[in-house]
Amino acid sequence: MKERLATYLAQLRMPFRPDKERTQPYVRAGIVLTQELVTSLHLVGWKDFIPSYTTDEVAAIERELCSWQRIANNVAEERWGPGRTMVVHPSALPEIQRMCAATALKDLAYYQWFWEDELPRNWKDFVSTYLKAWAAQFEPDVLLQLANLLLRAKYRNAAKQAYQVVLLFPTYADTFLGKHRTPEVVDGIVNQAKKALQDLQTADQNP
Repeated sequence: MKERLATYLAQLRMPFRPDKERTQPYVRAGIVLTQELVTSLHLVGWKDFIPSYTTDEVAAIERELCSWQRIANNVAEERWGPGRTMVVHPSALPEIQRMCAATALKDLAYYQWFWEDELPRNWKDFVSTYLKAWAAQFEPDVLLQLANLLLRAKYRNAAKQAYQVVLLFPTYADTFLGKHRTPEVVDGIVNQAKKALQDLQTADQNP
């Protein structure tokens, strides 16, 4: 899987996902958010709103792909004996690659700012990484983390917009969660955004 990274990254530079998915209200709102943040924050590496990847981002994706393959090989050895490896069917490979990229990029951004006492001066780089993570798989937790980062950077309106995109997640939940969709899972995601917006509204009313 590692040797296919260059091909995979080239595919990821396509404008997000297939046209059918881009018509979903949640996805469409997230794309608008991405374009507005790229423009207003002057994010680098987004020519024509198509992402390119930094050395650190590529390395993170590569590590996640290798980790996934290692775990899959361990499962193969447990089932079929020592030395056996897991071979991914070509039709399943793109989705696995997107999942690994989304996880890698989200974690890369998170661990570079969340535990810091002061927001790093290059925080906009982490905004960019979060947006690339979201573009890979449309995961709502990426937007929740992004909103928290924007709040720390005192970009309240942008944070509110990110939370508002998450409120639309139920329109995409069937596609994202599939058979794992339950009201509890969807509500748990949406309620985080609702609470954050309520807290911001309260703060605005009581400065």
